[in-house]
Amino acid sequence: DPRLNQEARLLGQVEEITDQMEENSHSRGSRFSSGGMLTKLKAARICMAAGVPMVIANSEVEDVIRKIVRGEGAGTLFVPREEKMHAR
Repeated sequence: DPRLNQEARLLGQVEEITDQMEENSHSRGSRFSSGGMLTKLKAARICMAAGVPMVIANSEVEDVIRKIVRGEGAGTLFVPREEKMHAR
């Protein structure tokens, strides 16, 4: 969280969610979000396991959705696993 740690930096792409990432994500959400970063990482883990890419981005950035679709590096892309999890 850059509000708490001046050395925090945006990751452009994540291929694996590590324990350290989860440990460093215990801040609460903002008035626009329903959960903190840990909740978002849990959602990203589910998407990645299902073979679905996910992006976490700053909603205050103008035209952020367009920038994501154009691949302009707005936010963090969580890359899905090559092998999807199997249905039960």
